[in-house]
Amino acid sequence: MSAWRVRVVPFVLCLLTGATAPPAEESRCDANVQLADRDQTAAGSLRSLTSEELRLATRWKEETFSRRDLRSIELPLRRGVPRTESRAAGAKLWVLLTNGDRLAATEATIGDDHLTLSHPNAGEIELGLEFVRAILQPGDDPERNRVVERLVLRGEYAADALLLVNGDRIEGELQDWQDGRCRIGAAAGELNVANEQLRAVVLDPALSVRPERRETWSLVQLTDGSRLSARDVRWVDDQWVMTAEAGFAFTLPCDQVRRVDLFGARVAALSQREPTEYEHLPFLSAKADYAVDRDVTGGPLQSEENDPAWGVGVLSGSRLSWDLDGTWDRLEVRVGVDDAAADRGSVDFIVNVDGVEVCRSGRRTGGDPVIDLGPIPLRSARRLELIVDYADGGDIRDFANWYRPTLLR
Repeated sequence: MSAWRVRVVPFVLCLLTGATAPPAEESRCDANVQLADRDQTAAGSLRSLTSEELRLATRWKEETFSRRDLRSIELPLRRGVPRTESRAAGAKLWVLLTNGDRLAATEATIGDDHLTLSHPNAGEIELGLEFVRAILQPGDDPERNRVVERLVLRGEYAADALLLVNGDRIEGELQDWQDGRCRIGAAAGELNVANEQLRAVVLDPALSVRPERRETWSLVQLTDGSRLSARDVRWVDDQWVMTAEAGFAFTLPCDQVRRVDLFGARVAALSQREPTEYEHLPFLSAKADYAVDRDVTGGPLQSEENDPAWGVGVLSGSRLSWDLDGTWDRLEVRVGVDDAAADRGSVDFIVNVDGVEVCRSGRRTGGDPVIDLGPIPLRSARRLELIVDYADGGDIRDFANWYRPTLLR
């Protein structure tokens, strides 16, 4: 009898102490959390994310963080779980929204006043045409796709337009896009264009509306290359539940989200604030405007990891200035020359605070990796200037990017 008691003691103790088995691997959503406080991070398994707080199961205990103190949530690749890095499996289209968002889609149809798209992982989504800038149908040549996207985003359009594979452009009033054909009323009459002939469908900019952006919002980057600006992002019942700025709902499993940037009272995206002043003094090229969430050529803003980034694209010889209210603690930003420059371009990134230079990158070229600049102290600061100077070779292909410029307090 005593031997039997010895054998069962470990089992009895396990019941009495309330020990439990670790959660099943498929229910875990591991995350690296970055807080607004400098160098403060946490890692663990997501338990919940609400409008008020985040609950995270770390190695030793469950921790709770106020949502206002969160800066970002990054989802590392789970062992044994494949992740699509550049585009969704089966995606044939990219839908570009008026607020800079982009969504992968396998199919899309256009009715009288709405677009219906099928996302490979989130299912069917419907949104108003006023929030849609264009639908791209990419080919096999990545560089050609970038050229088409630049034409869409930087071109001047006085009506709806179809960009064709052969380089032609048809302008008029879009009627619908159904059953593999796009119908448009043009000067020559009504035309029906087959999907195989299309590279892009551009909506009339005069009828577009940018969704309202609140002080508290999130930028969600998906593993397929999509990005979504959201009014609300939650982790509920082992899935991401989101409401986009454009009004539609979006639900995804853990492994389809790559990163969530959270903005509010303590964290702000500098690139989303209108500069007080902008100057560009070209060396050889023509004057150019700055681009928000795009490189200066109009293409997607991407880092060397092929990560769809946010920020500001400029040419060398540029100065962006913002007035501050003295309440921000610091600026954190990454810098580099855009991939579109290939191995060319040569610039120097400089940050001035209240008219005084506080940080300089040194010479950076298209072949160099993106680097962190700072953190740059801003306590009591009233003026912030981001400057890109020429290094050598004039300003030829000096496509300079300020990646994720973030104000924190």
